[in-house]
Amino acid sequence: MRGSHADTAGYIPLRSPFHENEDADTDYPVSNAPVRPSFESYTSRSSLDPQAQAEPNRKGSQDSDDAHTFLTAQDDSEQEHVTVHSPSISQRPAISGATSRRDIWGFWVYSFASEVYGLVVLGLFGPVLLEAFAREHGVLATDHSIPCPSASSPALADSQAACVVQLAGTFLATASFSLLIASLGVFLQALTVISLAPLADDLRYRKGLLTLFAMTGSLAALAWLAVPIGSPLVLAPVLSVLGSISYSSSGTILNSYLPGLARGLPEVQALRKAAAPALLKQHSSSSHMQKDSTDTNACYQQHVSDKMSYISSKGIAFGSAAGIALMGLSLLPITILKGSTLALRIALASAGAWWLIFSIPALLLIRRQISGQDSPVTHTLLEGWSSLGNMIKERHRLKMTFRFLFAWFILSDSYSTITAVAILFARVELRMPASSIVFIGLLVPVFAIVGVLLTPVIQRYFNYSQLRMLTVLVFLTSLIPLYGCLGFVPASPLGIKSSSEMFVVSSVFGFLYGGFSSYSRVCYGSLIPRGQESRYFSLFAITDKSAAFIGPLLVGLLANATSSIRFAFPFLLFTLLSATPLLLFAVDMRAGTEAAHLYAQQDDLSNRLNMTQR
Repeated sequence: MRGSHADTAGYIPLRSPFHENEDADTDYPVSNAPVRPSFESYTSRSSLDPQAQAEPNRKGSQDSDDAHTFLTAQDDSEQEHVTVHSPSISQRPAISGATSRRDIWGFWVYSFASEVYGLVVLGLFGPVLLEAFAREHGVLATDHSIPCPSASSPALADSQAACVVQLAGTFLATASFSLLIASLGVFLQALTVISLAPLADDLRYRKGLLTLFAMTGSLAALAWLAVPIGSPLVLAPVLSVLGSISYSSSGTILNSYLPGLARGLPEVQALRKAAAPALLKQHSSSSHMQKDSTDTNACYQQHVSDKMSYISSKGIAFGSAAGIALMGLSLLPITILKGSTLALRIALASAGAWWLIFSIPALLLIRRQISGQDSPVTHTLLEGWSSLGNMIKERHRLKMTFRFLFAWFILSDSYSTITAVAILFARVELRMPASSIVFIGLLVPVFAIVGVLLTPVIQRYFNYSQLRMLTVLVFLTSLIPLYGCLGFVPASPLGIKSSSEMFVVSSVFGFLYGGFSSYSRVCYGSLIPRGQESRYFSLFAITDKSAAFIGPLLVGLLANATSSIRFAFPFLLFTLLSATPLLLFAVDMRAGTEAAHLYAQQDDLSNRLNMTQR
């Protein structure tokens, strides 16, 4: 949930994505961002004009060759070899890591495959089914000697009895049980992501890990059909946690492809090649020329950011469309079986089948690449924890990256808590029937697609930066819990007290959440060093999951103590408003992008020196 260019002005023709051996001058999307200075205004004529390039200018040729060598060493970290000495540009083959339609469609198709789990299972039916399992093993809150009304009856029926379930010697409200399992799941997700991030950075393992988590998560969802409601209570949390770990880990790995896909687009590579002489002078010339080079780099990085935004927003749109389609199909068993737990288990298994089936073409499209030197897997796994410590120690070199992460920690806690609580709030607090809850589940992704498509239009209209647009979306989202707090006023008819209000609020949240997801991912992707995408996106996911662990846990404890989920609204209002000034005043995207660029250069130089000493 990183502006985007998903409107009709930029497009990728819907041709077969399996045609990967195509010319470089293909119809990739044209950026719709506000007009920025072109590279012609920054670079010399000899770097852009073919006629000028033909003139005998040995010094210009030498600068170009050196610059290309310099950029190849620092930018193409995902290639099989690192070139330190390079022939002339005219003698070099095309960059083997160039992005093809096949690569982009692989990213989109996997989003189409996996996002149904997040929308259908984690966001809709999963919390309700966990609450039903807890109710089946629970007792009345008022009398612990009387069993709860059977959950084998329709799970979303108008059962007014408040129930609790015993867990580790403590009685918990059944709604709190669902939230606590969600917290446990995200805690284990963080541990998994930390351990596997270095493996995902090694392109030899990245696709294999994506395949592993796709298979594990989809099969865990399918297994719900084999777990009837009367099964031991422990089975439901095991399947829930296993599926959520696989979904989160595969999403982190998929995100790590995003910066490379954007940088590998033919037009982006052409701009980088044109900027090479100016970028070289940034490290060897006067302060005036360094300023021009800095502007050149900022222009190039902005173009990369625009392309990441386009690819990311399209992936979110495809994933949301898949979730909408499966939710619509889930209405059939929900209606026929009258919202029983069997209908919910069929819906969860359907999400697993969807994930499994559509992962096959996605994994065929995503190419396996080879990079880096062989290293023992055990060493690489242990490296994840030391790498996390090293990244934290380097926070003074990437100040803006870590400031954004701190804001992201607060924001992801808020948004994760909203999505975790919304369905339970409708189920427990508003007593909404099954059909209404499914309708809520449909509204959110439908309006998320609308948000993904329209927020870039709004951004361009007001000429906002991506960070400023993200800030606006966060502020508007804070109005939702503010409105929910009106429900504490006894005489007030407002404050999300009716089904109609819930429908409107869900639509507004979906619109804002779609834009928030896209902009946050792109903003962060612009602040991470090249060649370390998986590590830093894993830190992004760790921050997300650490926060997602806190929010539902606190709300679950509040609900258990007050017997009302409504107390989540003040908490959400505070967290959203506290993050807004951080985005406005503490994060400088241009400074952060330049710091990440310099970090990658220095890290690459250090690695090459170490290799030379060996």
